[in-house]
Amino acid sequence: MRDFEDFLPHIMPFVPGCPEPTAIHWLRQATIEFCERTRMWRCDDEFPVTPAECDVVCAPAGAQLLEIEHATFNDFPIDPASIDELDRDYPQWRSDTASCSQPSCFTQIAPDTVRVVPAATGTLKLYTILMPAQDGEQVPDWFYDKYAKLLAAGALKDIMMLPGEPFYNPQQAAVNSATFYSVLDTKASTRIRGQQRAAVRTRAQYL
Repeated sequence: MRDFEDFLPHIMPFVPGCPEPTAIHWLRQATIEFCERTRMWRCDDEFPVTPAECDVVCAPAGAQLLEIEHATFNDFPIDPASIDELDRDYPQWRSDTASCSQPSCFTQIAPDTVRVVPAATGTLKLYTILMPAQDGEQVPDWFYDKYAKLLAAGALKDIMMLPGEPFYNPQQAAVNSATFYSVLDTKASTRIRGQQRAAVRTRAQYL
């Protein structure tokens, strides 16, 4: 993992006098936007689940959940379900703690958490897309290795628009904004195809 501080040499020389916390704040916002647009931060993880401990916190520290792409329970796929659907079709789902052999779906009671329904004992595997939390301090190494200058441009586009600051520079902010946004669509396409350059297919997204 790399600290957001590691990106500062790509930012601070262009905004002399900018406080480091300000630079890190706007770098984090640029990274969040990058993740929302490209969906490139993927994470696969597994969690032990029991009826007594059925709410899984599925985003690691410093990150927040953007999307659940796929889920399995004991290696069998389970489908997403909304709370409204469960309340309609299975009214007792919140209080039912009798363990079943295989749940049929999963839902979310709170952001960044997952609950399997009906309650069960086993292994939940989640395939997720993440982005930094608003207080996150780190990102995976590849953010720095591949996109340090791009994310710096994303931060600079906002830092240079802060009024009353000695580094206020709307012209250069516009240049950085154009650099940042012109690349995002290309990176989104790279995310879809992957480095294996597989053919693009459409499929449903649920949560």
